[in-house]
Amino acid sequence: MSRLVLLGTVAFCVVSACGTQAADLRSASPPIIATPALVQPAFNWTGYYVGANAGYGWGHACWTYVGTNLGPAGPLDEGCHDTGGALVGGHFGYNWQAGLFVFGLEAQGDWANLKGSSLSLAFDDVNRTRVDALGLFTGKVGFAANNVLYYVKGGGAVAHNKADFYAATLPGLPGSASYTRWGWVFGGGLEFGFTPNWSFGVEYDYVGLGSRHEQFSGSTNPVDDIKQNLHLFTGRLNYRFGGPTTGLY
Repeated sequence: MSRLVLLGTVAFCVVSACGTQAADLRSASPPIIATPALVQPAFNWTGYYVGANAGYGWGHACWTYVGTNLGPAGPLDEGCHDTGGALVGGHFGYNWQAGLFVFGLEAQGDWANLKGSSLSLAFDDVNRTRVDALGLFTGKVGFAANNVLYYVKGGGAVAHNKADFYAATLPGLPGSASYTRWGWVFGGGLEFGFTPNWSFGVEYDYVGLGSRHEQFSGSTNPVDDIKQNLHLFTGRLNYRFGGPTTGLY
């Protein structure tokens, strides 16, 4: 009898130990292996770029008659007129991105046909003003939201102008002048990168050309003080030289 009790006790202990080990094995959780976070691509604006631009420009020109080569006979206000027309050209530059900020330099040259005319308030003449070429040399500061760039720009501007007058009703001597004028520009825009190297944008610029005396051809070489400003709105297509997008870590 004692032997049966002893054997039963041993068997119970063995079964209990095995069950405990099995329960421990069932309750043990497999080790958790951390997976690396997905790397999200980020657009990189750094690099040299070239592009084309086209759009519309409009402005204002005010004439004041100052005098002639025979002596002063003014000033006489001749009035103002609006100018407007198309422009198209190209540009090139360099952008450098530091974090979310983008800094750049750019040169732009455009053919233009911004013209307008008005009847002189002082003479029986029609005064005409035309801008036929523009150049912008600017610095840029922008904020990059991945492949969208918001920026402002400013710097120097140069414009080639043609101005002339002719008799409105009675016969008279016409006169003309061709001149280049320097000024300043301030503007801003938005650019969208639709591939790692190509981007499209829109931009607005204000060009101040100031006021300057211009001498016209003619028997008396009349002189007018002409004050000008311009507004430019353009669409831009750019190609950036550089590698593919980089990752954010």
